[in-house]
Amino acid sequence: FAPMVLQQEFRGPMLLCQGCSILLSYESLVESTTPSFAKLRGLFNYGIGETTDELQIALVCAKCQREVGMKAKGAFYLFGSSFVKRSDKMSVGVFSLKEEAAEEYATALEEMNEQLGLQLEVTRRTLTRAKLKTFALDRTYDCILLVHRAEGRILLTDENGLYNEFLREALHASDGNFLMILHEDEEESETPWLYDARKLMELASKGAQPSVKLLARLQKILTVRGALNQTQYEFLMCFLYRSLYKGLIPADLAARFNLKSAPSVPAEVSAQKSDLLVHLSMSADTN
Repeated sequence: FAPMVLQQEFRGPMLLCQGCSILLSYESLVESTTPSFAKLRGLFNYGIGETTDELQIALVCAKCQREVGMKAKGAFYLFGSSFVKRSDKMSVGVFSLKEEAAEEYATALEEMNEQLGLQLEVTRRTLTRAKLKTFALDRTYDCILLVHRAEGRILLTDENGLYNEFLREALHASDGNFLMILHEDEEESETPWLYDARKLMELASKGAQPSVKLLARLQKILTVRGALNQTQYEFLMCFLYRSLYKGLIPADLAARFNLKSAPSVPAEVSAQKSDLLVHLSMSADTN
């Protein structure tokens, strides 16, 4: 496969929300810092908080809603206590009922990482059907892959689904950074799809597995014939890199699998906010 190039600005240490670990920015976008705040030229996953001054807009985390900073004079400011720096070290769990399938995709991730350059820890786990009904994970992962070798019709999700309890555990343990791969040992398809929509819709409707449709809509499921196509390869590489941080969990996914809401951590920002307001005031006086 041709190498996929990530913009240099979006490589290296990430700045994550202190409360819920969602991505706020990258260290490469920081213009200056003080003990109380950092000035940045780019910010992600934020919303507008209660604002009384149209020139100084309060910013909140889009996931946990804690106040994280302000926008003023065209720049973004993050309070020092609102974020943590995340390195490129991450853990991945690859699970399958077939040992060779887990090994195949774990190896593929390690090969992709030659382009990404992450500090990757990949764990291979072979599942057993007898334990899936009461499955429990003993640790968390930055992301989880479940590889299923398609062998005829089978109930995968929902009531009496083979992986229903596993899905719940995996989504909790990875905070939503989960991907299911349905692998068929057929001739490789030249169609650049992520998944076979017709096949998944058939599973969802005729197989009474509505969760399959939900996972497809949220791009948390791939159907692979023979080998990953170019689109799937690049998607999987992006999924791996983006799993360095926690994303926003869609409400319907959270409701379906009873996912925990993001933790809300009280923001100790009053002093830092005061420092930032003083800084902005002094900047205005000198202009």
